[in-house]
Amino acid sequence: MKRILSILLSVTLVCLLAACGAPAQQGGDAPQADAAPMRALRLGTGSVGGTDNVAMGRKLAELVDEAVPPEQKIGVMGHVEGARTAVERRDGLVGNVAGGMERVAALDYCDGSEIVSRQRTKEMLIAHPEIRCMVGLNESSALGVANAIRDLGLEGKVGLIACDSSEKQIQFMEQGTIQAFVIQNPFNMGYLSVSNTVSILQGRTVPEVVNTDSVIIKKEDLYKKENQKLMFPFTSVE
Repeated sequence: MKRILSILLSVTLVCLLAACGAPAQQGGDAPQADAAPMRALRLGTGSVGGTDNVAMGRKLAELVDEAVPPEQKIGVMGHVEGARTAVERRDGLVGNVAGGMERVAALDYCDGSEIVSRQRTKEMLIAHPEIRCMVGLNESSALGVANAIRDLGLEGKVGLIACDSSEKQIQFMEQGTIQAFVIQNPFNMGYLSVSNTVSILQGRTVPEVVNTDSVIIKKEDLYKKENQKLMFPFTSVE
């Protein structure tokens, strides 16, 4: 019984950290490489519950195609080159956006720094004035892009599709700089991790990988109750 309680307490703590946005196991990526709350929750049994980052990339592609016509160029700012989340989100985006890689005028990385993202995005947009939509692959990259768009006076001329939903990102969406973002689902991560742990302790077989899915949020959906719960998991939403 003590072992069961210990495992459940450990999983619950990890789930709380996920919902709070605290860093956790990144599957080999450096902690600062990804500002997303959690890429995966790993149980001691080997079962993994986490976000399908390629699917996140596909959703980014869908949003880009909604935001700008297929003949218009896009720019991409990632967090850390070679980081699994960055690679998978990029591949999901490029593999599904209309026009594919030929549509991407420029692709760069910010080393997980909002400041670097801001500077490199300004350089990118000056060098490629044909870009009409930017994509930020995580929080730090997206915030840098948003500030760069504002610095250059390109709000309303260059769109921005982002991953994650920090308070600053939400403010940029309210102001119209960010048109949409794709966020992970910490509630699903927590629920499925605890559920699978209980199943394992009861001798049942669980999938090796459990996809907790991601959610698209647009400005018009920002204040829907279900989305508020995802973005502010420990705030009472009436």
